[in-house]
Amino acid sequence: MGDSGSKQAFEVFISYYQKSGTDFAQHLKSGLKDCGITAFRDIDDIPKCITQETDEWRTFIDSKLEGSKNFILVMTAGFNTRPQVLRELKMALDMHKRIYFFKHSDLNYADLAVELDGKHLEISNFEIINFENSSDLLRKAWGALFNRINKEAQVYSFQVEKLKKELEQMICPRCNKGHLMRFTRPRFKDEGPYNPRPTEFSYYETYYRCSNWLCGYEMEG
Repeated sequence: MGDSGSKQAFEVFISYYQKSGTDFAQHLKSGLKDCGITAFRDIDDIPKCITQETDEWRTFIDSKLEGSKNFILVMTAGFNTRPQVLRELKMALDMHKRIYFFKHSDLNYADLAVELDGKHLEISNFEIINFENSSDLLRKAWGALFNRINKEAQVYSFQVEKLKKELEQMICPRCNKGHLMRFTRPRFKDEGPYNPRPTEFSYYETYYRCSNWLCGYEMEG
């Protein structure tokens, strides 16, 4: 895999035990990709030039976990005996990631005992979603992620509407007639004059302008 893959950010990090969970993780990653969600799976996304179980290998995995918002733990037989899986789970907990626990139906709750740095982690305190097969895992994982995305969209929409109402209440200090409207404009890095060529835009600056266009009042954001 080239440099572009090493720089890619993923929305989901999939943690699993290769001996018993490879097929589940592979189907999950592929299915989420079809749904428009990028997911990290070590076998697919670690460059071939990086040797497994080395410091470079662990550092690469850590960076992808850190850059992901969501962490999916696929719990299959023996997952809690794999040091790397436990390491990833501890990192996800320490980073306060959105963690989704998916337990294969063959496992009993007695099979979920987890020790992190010598301390027992009570998995049963978390919401655990059971799955029967690869298709069931994909369906339930997509449902959980979609619900989260939908909630975030609702929060974002509420914040936008709240901002609009706040701006509508900001009366122009010059004419006392219109309210202030929010805009953005492209600028050079050196804050030079307006740049008419989009390919040279370096950043966008926020400013507010009176809705009474005859007034011409403008305020930097």
